[in-house]
Amino acid sequence: MATPSETSFATVADLEAAWKPLTADEEARAEVLLLQASNYLRQIAINNGRDIDDNIIADPTGVYGANVKMVVTSAVQRSIASPVDMMPDASQWSQSASPYSESMSFTGNVSSTLYFKDKELKLLGLGSVSGNLGISVLRGVR
Repeated sequence: MATPSETSFATVADLEAAWKPLTADEEARAEVLLLQASNYLRQIAINNGRDIDDNIIADPTGVYGANVKMVVTSAVQRSIASPVDMMPDASQWSQSASPYSESMSFTGNVSSTLYFKDKELKLLGLGSVSGNLGISVLRGVR
């Protein structure tokens, strides 16, 4: 029996159904990325004092599990859609042939090319990647 860390929350077929048919090379990459994204999401949940696998099992409607699948496939889709030679953590990239110009914009996600958006984490009830929520101080409030 496979442990949770050996199972993905989504399959290549799920990714293709939500996005597009994949080439053989993309399928092989997607298989690896789906497991990595699933385990990355599990770790974020642990950092936030949650267990995603338990939450999926505990939800009789299946909505939570469907949203976990959507978040994982979205992260993998972003990773596969990025050009292979694009620098990690770049969100935009442009080149021109004359007069030799290249431009990149970087995201705030400096961990890997596989990332989750804040709104995706919030959808799953997760506050942040690290589990540490920033504390704000209101000044001038009485």
